[in-house]
Amino acid sequence: MKKKTLVGISLILLLLLLAGCSGVSQEDMDVAVAERNAAQVQVTSLQAQISEVQSDLNTANTAKAKAESDLAAEKTALSKANDDLVASRSQATSLASQVSTLTLQITDLQKQVIDLKAQLGGR
Repeated sequence: MKKKTLVGISLILLLLLLAGCSGVSQEDMDVAVAERNAAQVQVTSLQAQISEVQSDLNTANTAKAKAESDLAAEKTALSKANDDLVASRSQATSLASQVSTLTLQITDLQKQVIDLKAQLGGR
Protein backbone atom coordinates (compact mmCIF):
# COMPACT_ATOMS: atom_id res chain seq x y z
CA MET A 1 0.00 0.00 0.00
CA LYS A 2 2.83 2.39 0.77
CA LYS A 3 4.24 1.63 -2.58
CA LYS A 4 0.96 2.39 -4.32
CA THR A 5 0.56 5.60 -2.37
CA LEU A 6 4.08 6.68 -3.21
CA VAL A 7 3.55 5.93 -6.90
CA GLY A 8 0.20 7.82 -6.83
CA ILE A 9 1.73 10.87 -5.16
CA SER A 10 4.64 10.77 -7.62
CA LEU A 11 2.24 10.68 -10.57
CA ILE A 12 0.21 13.58 -9.14
CA LEU A 13 3.38 15.64 -8.61
CA LEU A 14 4.58 14.79 -12.11
CA LEU A 15 1.24 15.87 -13.61
CA LEU A 16 1.34 19.15 -11.66
CA LEU A 17 4.93 19.75 -12.79
CA LEU A 18 4.05 19.06 -16.43
CA ALA A 19 0.97 21.26 -16.27
CA GLY A 20 3.03 24.18 -14.92
CA CYS A 21 5.83 23.81 -17.53
CA SER A 22 3.93 23.07 -20.68
CA GLY A 23 2.04 26.32 -21.01
CA VAL A 24 3.07 28.72 -23.78
CA SER A 25 1.01 31.84 -23.92
CA GLN A 26 -1.11 32.38 -27.00
CA GLU A 27 0.57 35.75 -27.50
CA ASP A 28 4.04 34.13 -27.61
CA MET A 29 2.74 31.47 -29.97
CA ASP A 30 1.22 34.12 -32.27
CA VAL A 31 4.51 36.05 -32.33
CA ALA A 32 6.45 32.88 -33.15
CA VAL A 33 4.03 31.92 -35.93
CA ALA A 34 4.16 35.46 -37.38
CA GLU A 35 7.97 35.40 -37.34
CA ARG A 36 7.99 31.98 -38.99
CA ASN A 37 5.56 33.16 -41.69
CA ALA A 38 7.66 36.28 -42.31
CA ALA A 39 10.80 34.15 -42.56
CA GLN A 40 9.07 31.84 -45.06
CA VAL A 41 8.06 34.84 -47.19
CA GLN A 42 11.63 36.12 -47.06
CA VAL A 43 12.99 32.68 -48.04
CA THR A 44 10.61 32.56 -51.01
CA SER A 45 11.68 36.05 -52.07
CA LEU A 46 15.37 35.17 -51.75
CA GLN A 47 14.85 31.99 -53.76
CA ALA A 48 13.22 34.05 -56.52
CA GLN A 49 16.15 36.48 -56.46
CA ILE A 50 18.63 33.58 -56.61
CA SER A 51 16.78 32.16 -59.62
CA GLU A 52 16.89 35.57 -61.33
CA VAL A 53 20.62 35.98 -60.63
CA GLN A 54 21.25 32.42 -61.87
CA SER A 55 19.35 33.21 -65.07
CA ASP A 56 21.38 36.41 -65.54
CA LEU A 57 24.57 34.43 -64.94
CA ASN A 58 23.56 31.84 -67.53
CA THR A 59 22.81 34.63 -70.03
CA ALA A 60 26.19 36.24 -69.29
CA ASN A 61 27.98 32.90 -69.69
CA THR A 62 26.26 32.36 -73.04
CA ALA A 63 27.27 35.86 -74.17
CA LYS A 64 30.83 35.23 -72.98
CA ALA A 65 31.02 31.94 -74.91
CA LYS A 66 29.76 33.69 -78.07
CA ALA A 67 32.26 36.53 -77.60
CA GLU A 68 35.08 34.02 -77.15
CA SER A 69 33.97 32.18 -80.29
CA ASP A 70 33.78 35.46 -82.23
CA LEU A 71 37.24 36.42 -80.93
CA ALA A 72 38.68 33.09 -82.05
CA ALA A 73 37.15 33.59 -85.50
CA GLU A 74 38.57 37.12 -85.69
CA LYS A 75 42.00 35.85 -84.64
CA THR A 76 41.84 33.23 -87.38
CA ALA A 77 40.84 35.87 -89.94
CA LEU A 78 43.63 38.18 -88.73
CA SER A 79 46.16 35.37 -88.99
CA LYS A 80 45.02 34.62 -92.55
CA ALA A 81 45.20 38.32 -93.43
CA ASN A 82 48.74 38.47 -92.01
CA ASP A 83 49.71 35.39 -94.02
CA ASP A 84 48.22 36.97 -97.15
CA LEU A 85 50.12 40.21 -96.42
CA VAL A 86 53.41 38.34 -96.04
CA ALA A 87 52.74 36.48 -99.29
CA SER A 88 51.83 39.74 -101.05
CA ARG A 89 54.98 41.45 -99.80
CA SER A 90 57.07 38.50 -100.97
CA GLN A 91 55.37 38.61 -104.35
CA ALA A 92 55.90 42.40 -104.55
CA THR A 93 59.60 41.95 -103.74
CA SER A 94 59.86 39.28 -106.43
CA LEU A 95 58.05 41.51 -108.95
CA ALA A 96 60.30 44.44 -108.06
CA SER A 97 63.32 42.25 -108.67
CA GLN A 98 61.88 41.15 -112.03
CA VAL A 99 61.18 44.78 -112.97
CA SER A 100 64.76 45.68 -112.08
CA THR A 101 66.08 42.81 -114.18
CA LEU A 102 63.82 43.77 -117.10
CA THR A 103 64.89 47.40 -116.80
CA LEU A 104 68.55 46.33 -117.07
CA GLN A 105 67.69 44.14 -120.06
CA ILE A 106 65.82 47.01 -121.77
CA THR A 107 68.76 49.33 -121.16
CA ASP A 108 71.11 46.71 -122.61
CA LEU A 109 68.81 46.20 -125.63
CA GLN A 110 68.62 49.97 -126.18
CA LYS A 111 72.42 50.09 -126.23
CA GLN A 112 72.48 47.23 -128.74
CA VAL A 113 69.94 49.05 -130.94
CA ILE A 114 72.05 52.22 -130.80
CA ASP A 115 75.19 50.20 -131.70
CA LEU A 116 73.35 48.49 -134.58
CA LYS A 117 72.09 51.84 -135.90
CA ALA A 118 75.64 53.16 -135.69
CA GLN A 119 76.94 50.16 -137.60
CA LEU A 120 74.25 50.46 -140.24
CA GLY A 121 74.74 54.21 -140.56
CA GLY A 122 78.48 53.86 -141.00
CA ARG A 123 78.19 51.59 -144.00
